[in-house]
Amino acid sequence: MNYRHAYHAGGFFDVFKHYVLMLLIQSLKQKEAGFTYIDTHSGSGLYDLKFSSKTLEAENGIHLLWNSKLKLTDSLQEYLDLIKKFQADNKLEHYPGSPAVVRSLLRAQDQMILNELHPEEAHNLKKLFGRDKQVHIHTQDAYHWIKGIIPPNPPRGLVFIDPPYEQKNEYEQLVKLLITSLKHWRQGVYAIWYPITKEQPLKKFYAELNKAGIEYLNTQLSVYNEDSPIGLNGSGMLIVNPPWQLDLKLKENLPLLWKILSPEGKGGVS
Repeated sequence: MNYRHAYHAGGFFDVFKHYVLMLLIQSLKQKEAGFTYIDTHSGSGLYDLKFSSKTLEAENGIHLLWNSKLKLTDSLQEYLDLIKKFQADNKLEHYPGSPAVVRSLLRAQDQMILNELHPEEAHNLKKLFGRDKQVHIHTQDAYHWIKGIIPPNPPRGLVFIDPPYEQKNEYEQLVKLLITSLKHWRQGVYAIWYPITKEQPLKKFYAELNKAGIEYLNTQLSVYNEDSPIGLNGSGMLIVNPPWQLDLKLKENLPLLWKILSPEGKGGVS
């Protein structure tokens, strides 16, 4: 409940996270039928970068892509163009969170269900989308709330899970959430963002998923080496029921994104 994403918005992890999220939404849009986007930990939706400038995370994230002189792939240029939609006078001053990213990509036949427990973040979310008929906002504990939301209508879509990882048993809850959710909505796409630090219990997380028989695509981007004590070395997206050829898109574009976000060549992609 204490985590405020405003102080971290636009970091390298956000760029990676929202680029992959954009690819997922684009994949869902390949079919004419509508879909439902569900965001379990939505945040405020849109952030003023003056807050994250205090931590220099945006300078080491979205600013690197914004100012890059390298020739971007078509896909990475689409992501950058999306970010540009939220700026005035072509100055990088705002960063869209996952709700704003996805809302900019929705069609008339699609809908978005958001959830945010933090009171101030939820208030900002309602100010941003309160009158939008395609957006539904909830303010509950995500791990209990999700059970009453799925399967949604339309019954095709994506659940994006991006918790603050403040709880010691977060990974255990994520495994339980996936097991329960897949029983109720087997065909849904589930995407979990997670941090990569020296202390994160990721091997145990993967083992529990494998034990439960859950198959997934796992992609990571790090800008520091695995054993670095700096803190957040990288982040990953674990995707259950990944769209067809998403892995090929990631292999094609992530190496260049890593090159831009890691000027010193530390870390890597997988």
